[in-house]
Amino acid sequence: MPISQVVVNASPLIALFNSRQAELLPQLFEDIIIPRGVWEEVTVRTPADLAAQQLKETSWVQRVETVQISAKIAAWDLGQGESEVLSWIVRYPNYTGIVDDLAARRCADALAVYVI
Repeated sequence: MPISQVVVNASPLIALFNSRQAELLPQLFEDIIIPRGVWEEVTVRTPADLAAQQLKETSWVQRVETVQISAKIAAWDLGQGESEVLSWIVRYPNYTGIVDDLAARRCADALAVYVI
């Protein structure tokens, strides 16, 4: 089954923007969610940072202001962005998380939610 809805963590976004490959995301996925914690982690970087500049100007992302962190995920003591991404996919299982953090991937496995 093709993946059409994703919620993305900061490191994959930063890597894609800084390598000038971020346009792959809207080519591959229909809905691209960026939780507030992820948004802040990317945009707080130095003003000269390509990811910080471009994310603010990107029209194909949907910024989500509030993601309630699941107690099951909070127990893993992950970063804010990882916790918001995983909490989103627990609540909306039709979404796939894009994460690179090993602890976040292990948490996803433990909760039986899908990440790439």
